Amino acid sequence: MVIKSFKWVVIYLSLTSQVYAQTVYKHIVAIKDSVNLLINDGTLQELAFYQLNPSDVSPIKGLLVLLPGLGTQPQQVFQETKLAQQAAHIGLITIVPSINNRLYLDSASKQFISQAISQVVNQNPAVRRNFFIGGFSAGGHLALSYAETIVANTAPNDLILKAAFGVDPPVDMREFWQLGQRRIVQNCSKLLVKEGQHIIASLTDLFGGSPEKFPKKYHDGSAFSSIDSLGGNAQWLKSFPIRLYAEPDLVYWRKHYCKTLSLDDLTAPTSAQMIDRLQRLGNSRAQYIETRGKGFVGNRAFPHSWTIVDVPDCIAWLRNLM
Repeated sequence: MVIKSFKWVVIYLSLTSQVYAQTVYKHIVAIKDSVNLLINDGTLQELAFYQLNPSDVSPIKGLLVLLPGLGTQPQQVFQETKLAQQAAHIGLITIVPSINNRLYLDSASKQFISQAISQVVNQNPAVRRNFFIGGFSAGGHLALSYAETIVANTAPNDLILKAAFGVDPPVDMREFWQLGQRRIVQNCSKLLVKEGQHIIASLTDLFGGSPEKFPKKYHDGSAFSSIDSLGGNAQWLKSFPIRLYAEPDLVYWRKHYCKTLSLDDLTAPTSAQMIDRLQRLGNSRAQYIETRGKGFVGNRAFPHSWTIVDVPDCIAWLRNLM
């Protein structure tokens, strides 16, 4: 699905809440979301991106794009992680595009993200020299894939990519299909079975069927291919700083969802494999960061969350690359 044209009307609306005395601005896109990039929560009626700027006394030095996970409303990202607020202290504008309904980077999502970035770049040309992108879960996969398009020179932005990162993302759609199948076969948690069915249905809708029937589509639609000696699209990142975060807490998953789960039933091993492949290709700046006890949603422990990122450490990493 391709969105043929983007006509932008930028409206600056302060969100109802301010974080750390910093205002998040909403930039509305005056088009209809005909390809369902956004799952609406009833409050959003249009495509948009949300922007947090450095303070007036901090010079603008770059741009950080954060992509939400499936079903997460984009404005919630500013509450789920303090990356944007801390990035402002080192001169980075942060934007969160309203895309929460994509497992992989199709032409419509790539064009929308590019348009959001272009809008910011046109108003703040200085951000071109320090561009960073990251995301959570499916948004992490989109972020890595978008970074690959920058390096492959297929994204229409004059940007200097400095780093990309993913927070517990599924990076190989072939492996993700198999994970979904295992969820269904194990049949030990209604929630996990439902998740497996959703994964299979979504990937079937995207690629036409299983990876055995459509191997090229799965290869081309993945940030990483574990069965490709060069890692598939990941080879574009063999010279760039990359971080993948994961918290493979089997004790938690077995206790709350399924006693028979193994590490292969989580996305972390494939993330570790992607980083290992990049390191073998010569990327000494590719990092797999495994955490323990950091995952929370509110006050509840949950290892699949933004909070597994050590924000001060991540921001120091970005600052050192600027």
